[in-house]
Amino acid sequence: MTQGPLECEAERSMVQSPKGLAGLRMALLAWLILAVAACGSKTLPRPIDEQAKPEIATITAQVKNAQVLLNWTLAAPLPGDQKAGTHAFAVNRAVIDPQTDCPECPPAAAERVAELEAAAAASGTQPELKTFSWTDKTSKTGATYRYQVVLLDSKQRPLGRSEPVQATLLSPPAAPRKLKTTVEAKGILLQWQPPKRPKQSKQSKAKGEQPAALRFVVERSNGPAGWAVVSTEPIQGNSFLDSAVADGGNYAYRVISLLDQQGVYVWGESAESRVVVAAKQMKPPPPQTVWVIPDQGKLQIHWTLSEGATTGYHVYRKQDGEISRLTLTPIAAPPFVDDNAAANTVYSYAVSAVAPQEPHEEGLLSKWVEFRNLAFQ
Repeated sequence: MTQGPLECEAERSMVQSPKGLAGLRMALLAWLILAVAACGSKTLPRPIDEQAKPEIATITAQVKNAQVLLNWTLAAPLPGDQKAGTHAFAVNRAVIDPQTDCPECPPAAAERVAELEAAAAASGTQPELKTFSWTDKTSKTGATYRYQVVLLDSKQRPLGRSEPVQATLLSPPAAPRKLKTTVEAKGILLQWQPPKRPKQSKQSKAKGEQPAALRFVVERSNGPAGWAVVSTEPIQGNSFLDSAVADGGNYAYRVISLLDQQGVYVWGESAESRVVVAAKQMKPPPPQTVWVIPDQGKLQIHWTLSEGATTGYHVYRKQDGEISRLTLTPIAAPPFVDDNAAANTVYSYAVSAVAPQEPHEEGLLSKWVEFRNLAFQ
């Protein structure tokens, strides 16, 4: 059946009209999609494998010798074999007025005061670079600074920024007065009096300024190893008992004054004691560190040796608040293998030292270390 002139004209007008052209385009597009979908084998799209950018997790500041010392850590370590220029840190510093500064105020203008390669800024020897430090040797007494550390890649692009940290270079406190040591059965007791502090000025009182709190740190020396901090936290009082001393060991102490400005410590002068001899026939101190290593379903308990003489060690385990001793008799040295540890269970372990002389008294427990005994199918 042939089409008449009117029918042909209607068909041409439909194709040439915008609606007709749009319909043809949609049909052609649908045909192309079906054709492509029918070709070859289909797989799920592959995810883009991107490594997480390193982040600066923590940063602290303290004032020593009229200089600001910054310490910071990364959330994930950098490789230990850092090549020159692989990663670097930039330290930005701003001078602020603590009386006019506020969270809502515009940020003070900061300048870049240092740029350090990651390997050069690393603290000590680390297989993987995670902790770093830097000292501001251009800071001035009486000034208040705000610092921020920026992690840079090889092209100087920022990868992460620390939280800002603030420090005021206050005048350091004087040394504690009248330091005295007393040998007791439980250890060596240190007592002192706080240093005299200058009176607060009228101008400071008028501004409502509060003087920084006074704190103390105790360090101990027992030979060529030098001084080591024995007070785990800054002390608020005027005494400290060192119970981690060996039977008949020789020790010297120094007590350092600190000013606490909201967690930023200004280190001051120290007072030193004479050499003190610990009491004999006292209970041995516990190991300083305990750690756990999984071994084919069993758990190896390791620890550092106690200072002084011992006849061995006892190992304790805690589960759901219940404590049990795992050793029937003292064992001479680590490790101890716990072969009764259940899979997918959380345990805590501690170790004590036993005195060599009669009646072989047992010392205090070490700090508990927690371990989750995971089992993988």
